[in-house]
Parts: sequence; structure tokens; C-alpha cells
Amino acid sequence: MKTISSKLKITIFVVAIVVIILSVFIGNAITRNNRITTELTAIAESYGLKDIKIIIGSKMKDYDFYEVTVDCSNLESLSYSEMYSLDNSMQVDDAYISKYTSNGNTYEIFPYTKSIYKNGRKIHDDYLNSQSHKDAIKNDKNKTEYSTSKKYSFTPHKSPSKDNDDDPYNAKDYSNEEDFYYDHYDDFFDYYDAEDYYNEHND
Repeated sequence: MKTISSKLKITIFVVAIVVIILSVFIGNAITRNNRITTELTAIAESYGLKDIKIIIGSKMKDYDFYEVTVDCSNLESLSYSEMYSLDNSMQVDDAYISKYTSNGNTYEIFPYTKSIYKNGRKIHDDYLNSQSHKDAIKNDKNKTEYSTSKKYSFTPHKSPSKDNDDDPYNAKDYSNEEDFYYDHYDDFFDYYDAEDYYNEHND
């Protein structure tokens, strides 16, 4: 009876190790996906959504989250306030809800700025009652108090004229003024100043 050569033994050992590692990796991925699907489905069902499908995409670059799409047959039955509440509640480990799909339509819900987009078009905007607006007001108040304590006044940003194509804040890179202000609130006196700048560069 022939004995197994040392080289063959090493090959078998290496293959066995690779198989074990792959099994663990695949097992962890299946366990994670099942957990995300189960938890998100339960939350969505509590809001009355039906025919729910949780689609888990790839891991987001620079973040420990997997991009998730939630598909259902009746998202349109929810009111706007219920949509905001739903999106706020859809919080589970390792998952980020990037969009919802329903009956061929795609929805993006932003509770922080209270805006909803359907197929890329804004269908609801309640920014004045949003947390973003409250934070902006608080930030403006802090600026005023700081300026007063330092005995100098804050000079509001003056938007360049329309004849000037220079856009130092890259307003054209944003799809709406809320997101633009969120990234540049320190560069403007208040939301309305940023909104004017955004509109001038997105005519």
C-alpha cells in the first residue's frame, strides 16, 4: 500500500483550511443577512407594509453598513408623517436603508430634513419643521452669542453675481438646497443665505 507523500499531505491540509475559512465566512454572511431581513421585515410589517422584500446590497465604502433596499406593495398607503416615522424606525445593525421601492416607483426618505423624493422628484418638503432646521437655528444662535461675546460682528456670506461662473462651494454638485446647507452651514449666515447661493448657481 502506497503512503501519501508529504507534498500531498500539505496540499490537503491547505485545502481543508481554505474550505473551513470559506464556510465560516459564508455562514456569517448568511446569519447576518437573515438577521437584517428578519428585523427589518418585522419593523415594516408593524407599519402595515405588505409583500415585503429586503434586498441587501454591497458594503458601503468607508462605512460598516450594507446598503439595503426595502420593496413592498403599498408604501403609498402611508402618510408622509408615517413614512418619516417608518424610516426613523428602520434601524438595525449593519444596515442602511438607501431607498424604498413600491409598484415600480422609487422613494428616498430623509427624516432629518423632512423631505421625500419619488423617482428623483421631491414630493414633500417640511424643512421648517425638521430637525435640520432646528439645528440650523441653534447654530445661528450660537454664532450670534459667540460674536457678541467676542465684540465683533459676523459678516454674512455674499453670494457672487450670476455673471461669475466661479462656484467655490460646488452648489451644482447637490440635488437640493437642504443637503447643500447641511454640508456648508458654517459658510453662511443662515439657511436662507445658503439657499440664495444654491439657487443662483442652479438656475
